Amino acid sequence: MKAVREIRALRGLATTRNTTATALANAWVASHPAVSSVVVGINRTSQLGENLKDFDNFLSESERADVTAMFPTEPKEERGGGFPAWRNRADVL
Repeated sequence: MKAVREIRALRGLATTRNTTATALANAWVASHPAVSSVVVGINRTSQLGENLKDFDNFLSESERADVTAMFPTEPKEERGGGFPAWRNRADVL
């Protein structure tokens, strides 16, 4: 199964960085230029602390590209810098 290979690859990359796959995934989401806030799900309050620590992890451009290659899920509108300028304005709402 492709998903199993992808998860194993993510875990392998996380291990080389002395972190978890979850922390790496959170860092990947937070590093996306179109993301201003990351919403994490928890079942226990202890998970909140774990997730908050994840945001101390930063990815290099190379690491971000490695994770993106594993899970090709970039927003299509962001590719090529075509993200609509009006969506970046705070006064839209």
